[in-house]
Amino acid sequence: MTIEVRQMLIRSTVGGEADAGASYERRLSADEIARLKEEVIAECREWLDEKLREARER
Repeated sequence: MTIEVRQMLIRSTVGGEADAGASYERRLSADEIARLKEEVIAECREWLDEKLREARER
């Protein structure tokens, strides 16, 4: 069985509405955002590889 993934698009919203008493807001730098994106992509690839291995074992 062959599975081809041409494009994977992941959208998410983190946090939602802030607490009424919360006044602290931290902005991420471009480097931090790029690092986090790479971490998410790496985790998705690991998950996909695991699922493909499981499919081949069956």
